[in-house]
Amino acid sequence: MRYIVAICGSLVALAGWLFVSYGTARTSIQVMDAWVRVTTGSSAVVHAVIANRGVNKDRLVRLSSGFAKKFVVLDKEGHEIDGLRIPADSELVLGGDLLRIEAVGLTRTINAGESFPMLFVFEHAGKVAVFARIEKLQSAGKQ
Repeated sequence: MRYIVAICGSLVALAGWLFVSYGTARTSIQVMDAWVRVTTGSSAVVHAVIANRGVNKDRLVRLSSGFAKKFVVLDKEGHEIDGLRIPADSELVLGGDLLRIEAVGLTRTINAGESFPMLFVFEHAGKVAVFARIEKLQSAGKQ
């Protein structure tokens, strides 16, 4: 009888540990190094690194900020894609040739040295708020 009680107790402890581990390790999203380049146009490319340190994939479902009317996610050919999948235990570098986020319909002039708030909304991780900095365009001699 003691063995049955010990086994049942061990199973309950294991189930509790698995439940807590699953709840805390599902997804862990970070948005790092967000920035845009100074522009006089009506759109700007958002550069950022999205890191998923969790054990499950996630998906960027929405972006918002007061400095643009809308945000679109574009693939390497410039076609708009619905959401952005972030695999488990990975980092995505945005703003290069493969994937980029474009802020469309800028609501004001953006000047170097300023920053603005952005809200990234993920399917599982929820909302991640960041401040994106505005960088000046470097001349060809300084790159």
